[in-house]
Amino acid sequence: ILPVSIPIVFRKPGTYDIGSGKQRTAFSVGTVYFRHGAKSEPGTSDDIRRVIERQLDNIRKSWIKGVRKVVRAPEGSQVVTVLPSSRMSTSLLQATTVRAVKDPKATPVLLTRDLKKASGVFVHEEVSQGIFDEINNVIDANNALAKGQQQFFLGQPVYYRIYAERHHVQQDEASISLLLHSAVYLFYAPGLYWVLQLPERLVAKTFAELYLHPKSPNIHCLMRMAILLGAEFSEWVYERWHEKWQRHPQPPSFYWTFKKMMSRLGQVDSRLIATRTTTTAQLNVHSEGTVTVKELVDKPKQAADYLSRACIRIFQGESILRATARNLDYFAYGLEIEKKSARITKAIIKEIGDQKAGDLGEVVEEDKLV
Repeated sequence: ILPVSIPIVFRKPGTYDIGSGKQRTAFSVGTVYFRHGAKSEPGTSDDIRRVIERQLDNIRKSWIKGVRKVVRAPEGSQVVTVLPSSRMSTSLLQATTVRAVKDPKATPVLLTRDLKKASGVFVHEEVSQGIFDEINNVIDANNALAKGQQQFFLGQPVYYRIYAERHHVQQDEASISLLLHSAVYLFYAPGLYWVLQLPERLVAKTFAELYLHPKSPNIHCLMRMAILLGAEFSEWVYERWHEKWQRHPQPPSFYWTFKKMMSRLGQVDSRLIATRTTTTAQLNVHSEGTVTVKELVDKPKQAADYLSRACIRIFQGESILRATARNLDYFAYGLEIEKKSARITKAIIKEIGDQKAGDLGEVVEEDKLV
């Protein structure tokens, strides 16, 4: 016996004759029975809750399948649905001609169940109408899957697809905070745009978590942010790391890397320190060719444009561009972050308070990451 999506409610009482003209009731009108081990018993509140949760899980699974199909479609694609009809004749089912373009001269496509006539396979899957009209619906779908957790269930490639269209994201603070947390703590991905959209107290929560529960290679996000925020916050972080690691026989490599980065503060553009580049360096943006770092430093809007294109290609499978995308993020939004440095610094220090920096093993150097 298979489970049903909606519990079956008895519409009539179940009675049986026990002799002497008497009836015994097995179940009453309106009763819902559930399996409890080897028995069928009247349902409880927990039984109803499990039914609802099971149905919601099925809906979420169907959404996630649709999300992955739609967000991977080329830009400008349209979803076309065809309703099946029980009145269609057998001949129509065996050979149906359809056109995917408006040009009447285009080569027709023959849909057939006859293997002798077929030269390929047509796959059809129903997608809920209107649920994936825009990038915000993808975020809504993730929120439904997350159930309030700080998790991005749709995966890193989809995150990059969202970041490519970050200017079109219209979500509440909780959703944007989840995106920032995913970028910084889960994916080690670009996410400074979210910092600019959030109040400082929510930004502080994500970076405080990375300070208290650091992991590799994400700790570089905190180091880079510290450099953008300036000397006050950088020194605050370094003093606490120094206190933790000064007597350690072999401090983690990020400790020395950050110390070296701090030595350049006030001498060069903080974005160059954060990305560990120079103005004479060049960034390979693949199909776009190469671009000088100086050009990106001078033109943040151009850096933002390159960033969007890089995110699209990462989504399409060019993972080698991840390091490039992270650097472009700092060239695009570093100056705006600096303008908010005093407020962000105050918020992070307040969020961390007297708590000690967390432990961390060896960190993979950023230039070795893809």
